[in-house]
Amino acid sequence: MLPMEFWRLSERLIQNEKCAEGFRSAISRAYYAAYHTAQKLLDEMRVPMPKQIEPHKRLASILSHTNDADMDEIGRSATCMATESMPTTA
Repeated sequence: MLPMEFWRLSERLIQNEKCAEGFRSAISRAYYAAYHTAQKLLDEMRVPMPKQIEPHKRLASILSHTNDADMDEIGRSATCMATESMPTTA
């Protein structure tokens, strides 16, 4: 599934499933849209990804150490999300 498809699904869930489960699912799909977009960007930039770290934590760690204040904040937010009970597959 492409990142934009995850995003569109999250938007549909917000519009059509106005309940806790729908909102939780929308947040999850939006997270995966962002995750796969960031992963693609880092792949295109040929950023090495250490294999010994879980993929979501690895991506968040890389994004939180960029020396760019805005990107580092995004990475710190992603780190919080990655350490919560997120599924490891999309």
